[in-house]
Amino acid sequence: MNEVLRVIRDRRSIRRFTRADVSDSELTAIREAERWALSGENTQPRQFVAVRSVGKYATLARVAPQNRMIEIASVTIVVLYNCRSGYDRVKDLQSVRAATENTLLAAHSLGLAACWLRKVRGPEIERFLEDDSDEELVALTQSDVLAKPCSATSP
Repeated sequence: MNEVLRVIRDRRSIRRFTRADVSDSELTAIREAERWALSGENTQPRQFVAVRSVGKYATLARVAPQNRMIEIASVTIVVLYNCRSGYDRVKDLQSVRAATENTLLAAHSLGLAACWLRKVRGPEIERFLEDDSDEELVALTQSDVLAKPCSATSP
């Protein structure tokens, strides 16, 4: 089977992680995959922020709805939509989501576990992110070394 099709078919949302570190080279590869995602008129109206520092991580885990998963993973990627850099909200959000899918596929292809957390809005988490009126929080993505195979429905 074609390698790209295999990665697409085999990727799953993993919700059980180890605390093993994601290397800088792995994170760079994931960021590169985000950058190459489709974008209408190449506006790239998205920003991906990797949260790794212990202090920020503890705060994020405390305010996010999925705090148990965030406490365990070693990296959380915050996905932001930049309202000013886009040209059409629907197409822009599709672009942001395409880049998020690239993140998940890249993580899987590197042997990392990942999960897209979409229910992330709320005043506390937006204060943590020092909410900029030009940016809108779209998703959080967890990433870590795969601890064990899990199904898409694992808690």
